[in-house]
Amino acid sequence: MKRAELHEMLITIADECLADCDSGNPLESWTRFIDRLDAKGRRYIGDERERQGRDRYTGEAISNVQRDPKRKTVLEPQDPEW
Repeated sequence: MKRAELHEMLITIADECLADCDSGNPLESWTRFIDRLDAKGRRYIGDERERQGRDRYTGEAISNVQRDPKRKTVLEPQDPEW
């Protein structure tokens, strides 16, 4: 992943992650932010891999898959209930 791609991903998901980091305890807020950032980042990367016709976990090319950028992904974006 290139720096520009990583930057775009961070901008895309950072605001969502910051929304729930309003605890009075700074360490707890930091932990929530990092946990959500990690989960959303992994989902974002996996979805991009699937759109490219690759396995979301290994990145290996999947044969006989139509590469449709509008194709639904295996995991729908959802926030877990915290």
